[in-house]
Amino acid sequence: VHLRSFEGGLEKATCCGLVSPAYHIFRGKNVDSDFYYLYFRSKRFIDADLKPHVYGIRDGRSIDIEGMKTIFIPWTNLAEQRRIGAFFDHLDSLITLHQRKLELLRNIKKSMLDKMFV
Repeated sequence: VHLRSFEGGLEKATCCGLVSPAYHIFRGKNVDSDFYYLYFRSKRFIDADLKPHVYGIRDGRSIDIEGMKTIFIPWTNLAEQRRIGAFFDHLDSLITLHQRKLELLRNIKKSMLDKMFV
C-alpha cells in the first residue's frame, strides 16, 4: 500500500524484491493473495470500508494506516479462498479472451464495410 498518491484499492506485488519505505506491506498466514486482491480492489471495499481512512485532495490523497487497521476483513479457510480466487482468475481470463475475439470481429466488420463502400 502506497500511503501517498492513493488512487483506489490496493495493489498486489507480482515479484519479490526490495520495497520503498513509502509502501506498507501486508502479509498473512494461510491467506490466498488472489482472493484478497479481488476483495481489496472491490468497489464495496474502496467505497465503504477504505474511504473513511483516506484523506487529502486530488493526487495528494493518502491512507491513514492506523485507521485502515481497524477495518474488518472477511475470512474463510485457505481452501475456499483458493477456489474463489481461482474462479475469478479464470473468469478474468475468459473475459480477456472474449474481448480479444470481439475486437477481432470488429476489425473484420470494419474491413468488410470499407471494401463494400469503396
